[in-house]
Amino acid sequence: MCDPLRIAGAAALLVPALAVAQPVAKSVTFPTKAGRIIVGYPPGGPTDILGRMVAQKLSEYTGQQFIVDNRPGAAGNIGAEMVAKSPPDGYTLLTVPATHAVTPSIQAKMPFDTLRDFSYLALIAEAPFILVVHPALPVKNVRELATLARARPGWPYVGSARRRYTCAQRVAHAQPAL
Repeated sequence: MCDPLRIAGAAALLVPALAVAQPVAKSVTFPTKAGRIIVGYPPGGPTDILGRMVAQKLSEYTGQQFIVDNRPGAAGNIGAEMVAKSPPDGYTLLTVPATHAVTPSIQAKMPFDTLRDFSYLALIAEAPFILVVHPALPVKNVRELATLARARPGWPYVGSARRRYTCAQRVAHAQPAL
C-alpha cells in the first residue's frame, strides 16, 4: 500500500513540476525557500502519512524544508480551498485522496474548481478497498447485491466516515450492467 520506492519516485516527479510552476530568473534555482504540503485531513490518517513521506523526500531531494500543514474539515475541502487560493508559485502543494475528483459530483457548491484550480502531478499511493457482506446475505457478486438493493427500498444501510459512502450509493443504484 505505501511503497517507499513509489513515494520517492513520486517526490522526484514533483520536483521538476514544481520548477515549472514559477517562472524564475536563470540564476535562481527552485526552490529557494521552504514549501508547504497542505493535507485536508487530521494528523495520523493515511493522507497525512503520505503527505509527510512526500515532504521528507522533497526536503531531501531539494535541500529545502517542506512542511506538512494539516487543515482538516469539510472532507478535505478546507485544505483544498486554501491551496486553490494560494499564489501559483509552486511552494504550496496539496495531497488528497482520489475522492477529491468526485467532490463536484456530490457537492453542488464548491469554493474551487477541481479541474481549473489544480494541476495533478503524481499518483503517490494506491489503497485497495473491498466490498464485504454478511455471509448469510444471499448474494455472490456486486450485480446480485445491486439487484437485492433495488428489490428492498430503503435498504441497504451503509455508512462511512468518508466519501466512500458515494461508492456504496452507486452500488445501491447500480445499472444491471455491473
